[in-house]
Amino acid sequence: MSKQELVEKLGKPDARRNYNEKESGEVVEIYEYKMVPTETSAVPFARTASAVLTFGVSSLADNPSSNYVVRILCILKDGKLVEWRTADD
Repeated sequence: MSKQELVEKLGKPDARRNYNEKESGEVVEIYEYKMVPTETSAVPFARTASAVLTFGVSSLADNPSSNYVVRILCILKDGKLVEWRTADD
């Protein structure tokens, strides 16, 4: 997935945690997304995150009134998503 596709799917990141251009020309960026499901958005949120990042967030849809904040880091190399993980990993 390209950086543009990521931003189209998840929106503008809440923070750009890192930008590093190596001598070889490789560019590494880390975007942070803070996702807070609401009662009306929990199911679409779970489906979107699941579809975009294959992230198991079904528990969020099961209990939408819970106070969850999911922070996801998306690691991009040369404009392509190569890894994602929760910020606590």
